Amino acid sequence: MRLLTCLLLSVLTALATPAAAAVMVDPGTGTEYETARVVVPMTFPVAGPTRFSDNWLVCRSGCSRMHMGQDLMAAKMTPLVAAFDGVVTSVRREATPNSGGNYLVLTGDRGPAAGWSAIYIHVNNDTPGTDDGRGTGKWDFPAGIAPGVRVLAGQLVGWLGDSGNAESTGPHLHVELRKGDGWRGVVHNAYPSLVAARRLSAPLPSGPHPDGSLLRHPTGALFLLDDGRKRPITAPVLAATGRAPATAVPMTAAES
Repeated sequence: MRLLTCLLLSVLTALATPAAAAVMVDPGTGTEYETARVVVPMTFPVAGPTRFSDNWLVCRSGCSRMHMGQDLMAAKMTPLVAAFDGVVTSVRREATPNSGGNYLVLTGDRGPAAGWSAIYIHVNNDTPGTDDGRGTGKWDFPAGIAPGVRVLAGQLVGWLGDSGNAESTGPHLHVELRKGDGWRGVVHNAYPSLVAARRLSAPLPSGPHPDGSLLRHPTGALFLLDDGRKRPITAPVLAATGRAPATAVPMTAAES
């Protein structure tokens, strides 16, 4: 009797325990996604008034594909900020006006967001006040934002726009949350994380920076932050560390 009771309890427990969500595939694009609800601690990626609702997995392009992100509607040139501390792993700039759009990929490298990636699509490509498609290279990403550069949550990484296939839908940020390395990661619904995210009205300064950060002074000189102190670093020493000058982050006024 006791054995039967134990077996029955085991069955009931198994039935009450939700199975791990399986990785699914969008047949239209081959994109992998998972429906398990997650809340990744983050900073809301748009610094300013924004409208959005949960439109994950809704039909797009005549239901030939599913919508893998969340659309955050805001005015053109609204600042885009880093959702979490991490490394910029990919940046795309249009080669010619209106040739596919500008985007950025950020991968978290510490804290609860480590291993998660945020993809920013429809980054601005227009001259401010126009819809000319000629703002790429000046009004898309701020100076210093490039692959390999480390950024801090809330730091300015770009400006919202309508590049790519958003010309007819109004300016917005299409943001995707993926577990893994950028475009190869498995997509999760970003909505719960966005609802819980810290909101900013303006970008935060890119510091103070943690020890080990490579900083660039306004003069162009490079410093390594060690034990809270700025230590000048020469090109040979920098080369010996295996780090490139392009990975330096701008020094804040408080640090200069």
